[in-house]
Amino acid sequence: MKPIFYTLSCILLLVSCKPAGSKEDRQAAKEIANFWGGKCSYSTTASFSTKKGKRKIFNLKLSGSPAFNTKVPPVVIASNMAWTAYSKWTPDEKEKYTEIDARLQKTGKEKEELNYEYTIQQLKTVNSKLPFLNTCVTELKEHKLAELFHHIDPSLYTDSSITDFTKTTAQFDSAYGRLNDYKLVGFSFSEGAVKGRKIPVIVLYVTLIYTKDKLQFSFYADNRKEINETFLYGLRFEF
Repeated sequence: MKPIFYTLSCILLLVSCKPAGSKEDRQAAKEIANFWGGKCSYSTTASFSTKKGKRKIFNLKLSGSPAFNTKVPPVVIASNMAWTAYSKWTPDEKEKYTEIDARLQKTGKEKEELNYEYTIQQLKTVNSKLPFLNTCVTELKEHKLAELFHHIDPSLYTDSSITDFTKTTAQFDSAYGRLNDYKLVGFSFSEGAVKGRKIPVIVLYVTLIYTKDKLQFSFYADNRKEINETFLYGLRFEF
């Protein structure tokens, strides 16, 4: 029996879960629940013997949110949860974890659980794009659309694209008032193509805050590591 007991002990040590309890964790869970509705819970998981090496995961679970029944893509909700937690942490806490696990739990008749995993490196990448995002939003706010399109590879747009986008933003100003601020809501990682060559793209989902209303907008940013400057891959009004 001793070998069996020893084996079971090793398995129990492989993964340990416990509630997370820092002030930043509680603030993040509260902010997520307030933003999306429903209930947000959290915990930590430590794994010691995996193919990925030593891992420490921060777990978030959102249940019963009315946002699940809207047009908001699940990836926006999940990435927002991860970003909210990451942005609350101190520098030491950001180094303590290897990833954030965001779970969306639907209740009622359609019980379903969606799971999204984000590495800390991915969240660091998102953070590195914020100065570029701020520049783009500022140019949009100040109607410097020529400067905004200057960030996009010329092969991806035409003069008519600039004209159409200029008309659209003018219509938004008329209907929603002046663009005052913005909030990063979520993100995702995807692929695009420039001159027939695939490139990695990071999508930043943003709420543009006008004086009269809010709009959902997406910035598609070039995510190639071999270039020193970030380029826009595209712009799109979303859900």
